Amino acid sequence: MDDKKFEFFETTGDVGILVYGKTAEDIFINAGLGLYEIITDVKKEETESREVKIISDSISRLFINWLNELIFLFDTYNFVANNINLSLAEKSGEISLESLLKGYCFDEQKDEKKLLIKAATYHGHYLKQTEKGYEAKVLFDI
Repeated sequence: MDDKKFEFFETTGDVGILVYGKTAEDIFINAGLGLYEIITDVKKEETESREVKIISDSISRLFINWLNELIFLFDTYNFVANNINLSLAEKSGEISLESLLKGYCFDEQKDEKKLLIKAATYHGHYLKQTEKGYEAKVLFDI
């Protein structure tokens, strides 16, 4: 598997991302980092941190909920993550995600704003295991 983490594609009225990773955790991390690249030119500074914990009954719902939580953190707190530590666990038919996000607060006066993302959608979404690892596709409503 090459080191490509994600690639963007455009559709009518939306923007999408194809995400690659060796593990399911990589898919979540790389999708999060890709999401922030759609929003802004991500800086390397780490002055803030956030914890995110989510539980779902399917990995696909967990993935979309994860991305929507990151959008919420940006919309509410202007938080941009550039370093994501994350773990997934399955128990009693539920999948849980625990993550520590490190990054900074976006400053509209100093930082470049690219696209405003409203939500991650289920339209055309998939998350699957391949012979090279994992792959996911998601469209963002802009």
